[in-house]
Amino acid sequence: MNRIDECISIMKQVRELGFPSEYPPYKELSKRISDYIRTGEPWSGKIKFEAYGRYADVILPRRADRDIVVVLRKLK
Repeated sequence: MNRIDECISIMKQVRELGFPSEYPPYKELSKRISDYIRTGEPWSGKIKFEAYGRYADVILPRRADRDIVVVLRKLK
């Protein structure tokens, strides 16, 4: 799967979890992934989905042979 298809699939899965597209953390994740598609620049970090008691661990790797990772975890 190429980078664009993988990113689209991930965003679709996140959206299917019920996060509104206008929700700021969702928008931040979308922007990070869009920037990654456009530039290929790696990024990793956490995005808090506080209203849902979750945060997303995100890894956008430099190398094309590595998987993109977005894991939703419970806030502590």
